[in-house]
Amino acid sequence: DVLLVTDGELRMPPVGDDVMACLRRLANDKGVQVHGLLVGKPSSPPLETICSPGCVHDFLAKYDPVTILTLASGGSVGNGGDTVKGDGVGEGATGLKISGKTGSKPRAGA
Repeated sequence: DVLLVTDGELRMPPVGDDVMACLRRLANDKGVQVHGLLVGKPSSPPLETICSPGCVHDFLAKYDPVTILTLASGGSVGNGGDTVKGDGVGEGATGLKISGKTGSKPRAGA
């Protein structure tokens, strides 16, 4: 198996077609799984593209102080933070219900 550790800031697509073909071949022929470990973010579409289905895991997202303070003050987090579902209500990585507008400013260094 393969383990990728990232902050989630990956380009789309994350790797070239040749690498994706190689990973698919290894998965089909040998059962190799690609796991992704996100540090500080609850999701990353590029990482989900390269990883095996259901094999993206987050680490520390629920402990991010910016996310905790924003949600505690009644705000919402978007653009790389907790996601707000299409109806405007979602459950973030903290397990708190969040709602309202998305699109808050990205934090420094993001």
